[in-house]
Amino acid sequence: MLPNSQALWLSIIEGVLIGVPILIVGYYLKSRGSDTPKSVRLALADLAKNLTSCIHSINWLCWSVQHSPAAIRGNIKSYNTEMHKQLSDLMASRVILAAQDTSKYNLLAPLMAKVLALDVKVGKVVAGCLSLHPLQEAAAQKELINCHGEAVELEQELLKMVSDLVKVTF
Repeated sequence: MLPNSQALWLSIIEGVLIGVPILIVGYYLKSRGSDTPKSVRLALADLAKNLTSCIHSINWLCWSVQHSPAAIRGNIKSYNTEMHKQLSDLMASRVILAAQDTSKYNLLAPLMAKVLALDVKVGKVVAGCLSLHPLQEAAAQKELINCHGEAVELEQELLKMVSDLVKVTF
């Protein structure tokens, strides 16, 4: 269990990671007005939120392995439960955006594929981690720590892609 001050900071960081892409899309929704139909703007916002949630769950699991390895089994169970729900939400939101605006969907499709591929990679490590001998568990934990770097890169790519899509500069 993390001390209260660390848990507070992690909650703040989590809010920022989830909130920034949503704020960008919100800015887009406000600034673009009627240029894009409301249904497309809402579909884009929903997809960005779901991608951010998936990336965050991957990040959280991989980060926690490095900083709280004793809690790995509980964190894996939480991760599997979260991702099961989040992936169904992601699939639904990508179908809705594809139906509303194929060009915006096509711009985000490569990033969605990377998120799904990283989840598969993490899932394979997690499945192995639960069934491994304790001596082999350290190698699996190291692989999850490496996945954290990939997830951080995906967060940055999502932020850039969404801001480019809505033409927001920072």
